[in-house]
Amino acid sequence: MVREIIKEEFGQKLAVVGVDIPLPIETAVDDALAVGTDRLITAAAAYAVVEDAVIVADFGTAVTIDLVDSEGTFIGGLIAPGFDLSLAAMHTGTAKLPTVKMQKPKEVYGANTEEAMRAGVYWAAVGLLETTCRKYAEQIGHWPQVILTGGAAAMIKDDCDFVDSWVADLAVRGIMVAYKKFLYEKADIDQYDQED
Repeated sequence: MVREIIKEEFGQKLAVVGVDIPLPIETAVDDALAVGTDRLITAAAAYAVVEDAVIVADFGTAVTIDLVDSEGTFIGGLIAPGFDLSLAAMHTGTAKLPTVKMQKPKEVYGANTEEAMRAGVYWAAVGLLETTCRKYAEQIGHWPQVILTGGAAAMIKDDCDFVDSWVADLAVRGIMVAYKKFLYEKADIDQYDQED
């Protein structure tokens, strides 16, 4: 539908990363396209700035925590439920836990059920991120830079003193990295063809 709208309204062809534009990062995973283009472009954007091993933690509907090695290869990562999914699962999977909207908890503990649920998913996410970063660091032999992104990252960033940067629009930057890399490589091929 988006392709049709772009074509009808602007007379342009929509270019899709991973289809029309090559993925901007090498991978060491079983199926790069199954990883999710969003994860790969955010990883590429992070590596383009850091130019060393980097962890990208994206807090959205789901939480993804991905590792790029010092050579710029996407190694892989983990996927966990985001705040709202976790809260919804507690409500639908139990007899008495209520529907709760996520807000940053006021305390580490909850003085009522709603606050206890918020505190549970919040501090579980902080612990997941810290533990995962430590395990990734053990795997590669040093602590890499850690970048937070995603819609819920602003809520969690202040309680993660081990995080180096918070970049709200990392996915958009990743699209730019993919497109610039594509144009650069295309220009190299065109120049090589002209020299022959």
